Amino acid sequence: MDRAAFIDRAEFGLWGNRRQRILRALRTLPSVPIGGPNRIYARSIRGVCRVTENTFEFRHGRLKPWPRIPPFRLVLHSNKVPLTGTQVDLVASALLRRGFRATVARVEVTFDLTEASVRYFWRHVFSRARRIRMLRDRSGRETLYVGGPTSPWQLCVYQKTDSIVRAEFKFRRQFLREQAIERPQNLLHLRRFNLWNLAWLRDYQPGALNSAAEHASELLSEKPEDWPLRTLTTFLAWRAGIDRDSLLRQSRCERLLRRMQRNLIW
Repeated sequence: MDRAAFIDRAEFGLWGNRRQRILRALRTLPSVPIGGPNRIYARSIRGVCRVTENTFEFRHGRLKPWPRIPPFRLVLHSNKVPLTGTQVDLVASALLRRGFRATVARVEVTFDLTEASVRYFWRHVFSRARRIRMLRDRSGRETLYVGGPTSPWQLCVYQKTDSIVRAEFKFRRQFLREQAIERPQNLLHLRRFNLWNLAWLRDYQPGALNSAAEHASELLSEKPEDWPLRTLTTFLAWRAGIDRDSLLRQSRCERLLRRMQRNLIW
């Protein structure tokens, strides 16, 4: 928390030959059917890596004849400890014979914060994404989504526990391929990739809102301090001709996230 980013979930396409007997490095349940009209694989094996106690799912029995679909799909989670490239190799090697090949299909780069809130992200986030929305469940817990569910990337922010807010960048195959992230070892590039060109957090320059309000005093009756900054600064640019960049600066929260990214565990 507040120290390093990690990969909470990762999916890999695998090519190779299955072992007749899974190695003892894994503790597995029997294979179960998962096929259906829109499914890609017929069966699934779930289990736990004995070394890390992290869970995984191994999908096999490809139903689609398309050559680009890998014969196997491996899904790993950071249940007990953060995932690493070594863990991926350990699990895959216990399932497949030597000489297998792995490609990255999807990853979730995760930041756990103790001094932030979902509402803070809602007010302070700016993004290239066209879609930014806040949802609330029946218990009142809020989740912020930046980007759509099928977009190449999406930022999701939610209350993980009473004291922890989790921010996750979800990267899908299209985005990863565009960034030349094909193999598990390529995920180290995410330490240096400019995530903050996709979504960034801004605070006001000291005294900027009061100065701007002098040029658009009618905002005071609308409680502009409750508006998302992206909405307010767009309004000020349109109504008063005030340059947005003159009002904003990089937030302390974004500086923390950048440090955590540089310490990404993999």
